[in-house]
Amino acid sequence: VGNNGTIKLGAPIFKNKGKTKKRVLFEYSENVVMSLKYHPKEKKIVFDFLVPASSSLEGIYEYYGPSLNRFDAYFFNENKWNYQEDVDIEQDRNIKDFMWGNPKKN
Repeated sequence: VGNNGTIKLGAPIFKNKGKTKKRVLFEYSENVVMSLKYHPKEKKIVFDFLVPASSSLEGIYEYYGPSLNRFDAYFFNENKWNYQEDVDIEQDRNIKDFMWGNPKKN
């Protein structure tokens, strides 16, 4: 983000394991949905950790999907988005969540 508040695209600002990249690509199966969300309270970009459907498919990204038990993130520090493994997040709730009844209670 520039001094005047504008966003600068293509800058090397994503830091992961000592390397800095201009962009982050997520490769996964077209048959799944990946979650990626900005959490303003924590100032983090939180996303699903992607894994292959089986260990024999490692590196074949068309068989990757969310692990369902782990989230990773990028947090902003020193003008870089820094990678953080296995973050503990609390699911965001909003008014829509309270409009729907719990089927187990009904």
